[in-house]
Amino acid sequence: YQRRVRDGSRGDIPHLTLARQQQQHMSTDTNWLLRLMRLMPKAFGAALLILLGRTALTALTSQNSRFIWVLKRNLLWVFVRLLPIPTPRVVPGVGATAKIAESLNKLHCRKPLIVTDKVIIQHGLLDTCLSSLKESAMAHSVFDGVLPDPPIKCVEEGYAIYQKEGCDSLVAFGGGSVMDTAKMIGAKIANPKPLPEYEGILTINMAGLRPLPPFIAVPTTAGTGSEVSIGAVITNEADNSKMVCIDLGIVPQIAVLDPELIFKLPKSITAATGLDALTHAIEAYMNGICTSRGSTNAVSATTKVFNNLVRTYHDGNDAEARQEMLRAAFEAGVAITNGHVGYVHAIAHQLGALCHTPHGFACAMVLPHVLEFYIRNDQKLERRLSEFAIAAQVVSACRSGTQDTAELFVEKIRGLCQELGAPTTVVLPPGKFDVKEVTARAMAEAHGSKHPIFTVKHILDTGYPVPAYMSYAQCEEIVRKVLPPGNYK
Repeated sequence: YQRRVRDGSRGDIPHLTLARQQQQHMSTDTNWLLRLMRLMPKAFGAALLILLGRTALTALTSQNSRFIWVLKRNLLWVFVRLLPIPTPRVVPGVGATAKIAESLNKLHCRKPLIVTDKVIIQHGLLDTCLSSLKESAMAHSVFDGVLPDPPIKCVEEGYAIYQKEGCDSLVAFGGGSVMDTAKMIGAKIANPKPLPEYEGILTINMAGLRPLPPFIAVPTTAGTGSEVSIGAVITNEADNSKMVCIDLGIVPQIAVLDPELIFKLPKSITAATGLDALTHAIEAYMNGICTSRGSTNAVSATTKVFNNLVRTYHDGNDAEARQEMLRAAFEAGVAITNGHVGYVHAIAHQLGALCHTPHGFACAMVLPHVLEFYIRNDQKLERRLSEFAIAAQVVSACRSGTQDTAELFVEKIRGLCQELGAPTTVVLPPGKFDVKEVTARAMAEAHGSKHPIFTVKHILDTGYPVPAYMSYAQCEEIVRKVLPPGNYK
């Protein structure tokens, strides 16, 4: 055979020919991997240069720049463009809940844990889902202990039931609190450790090495966007603070958007969750790091909210408007996944944790004030907000200029909130209310400075990519505007 090879005539020796072909394939695969490994340092170096270049440019040209804030903001700009952000497969339409068993079978699941709350059980919203599981002879367990602004103990209780019952998948059936609880139960299953250690970015599934179990999300409100987002917010009872956990691995595989589930939603929840979706869309677009996909979804979501939220508020059985609001919430979720949130959420999270203000209403209180801050302090943001309002078909361009257009958009938001009966101030808890504590917490959350500098947690806490730097005094001024009249320290 060696002589034939030297002569250029190998003949037909089947087993040797096959061995040589396999060797060639292995060589090709190895060469491909080697080329990829050689390219990775170059790609990483290029991304790092872009990051540092953008940071330096922004620091030199912005009067309000803070180096660490700018660095983290640009780090997120790189992340949303380089990381493969997943999007759930959507199962839409009236009666889509009956297809949950079919979806679980496609994911090769045998015993899901259904994560929900007692209100969902009491209103019978889970019945169709349970019937579909029964007809498919699929075993299941139910955890209905989720609380509003879910604390760590909710996640721990759900995780214990999952382990005890031998479940192999998750179905989140409820609003944002349920979704976030289910995400963090999945995080515990995939990568068990204390909940506070998940805070920050990319701390859960370790770049795909610790995948979550199969996960289906069934929203029963139209606003949170948790069924598509890469984030979860859990309350740490130790200091009553909000932990924001961000990871690509916690996005559900399937989102079931069934308008039938929200026909009987109370007006107050319809309003609060719809305004939450609106806030997601606006903040994601304004942040400036948003990808083209995120910006397109933000504009579309805002158009849907202004066209359909009032309809669903006055007529809960309007199936078309309800379906459009579910779509708006989903699109706004795609927007924040590709563009993140900002100061509105940073302040609203503190009002939710300390005053127990419904999240959507907290956002609605703060949103106009933050947008006015942008209009007053940055002409580029004024122009961007004006362009967004026109693209979303909420207002027409004012002849007098972009400032009037942007201000008209803010007034449209206030008018929408008023028609929906949204409160403009919080209800304070008994005892003293510390404005400075709320301000400090909001600033730390927005700027990613909750942890000591030069620690791993400080590096992983990227904060929010807010488009303009807000000072402590400016943030405190906004917090005071959403408090009832009184003297506060």
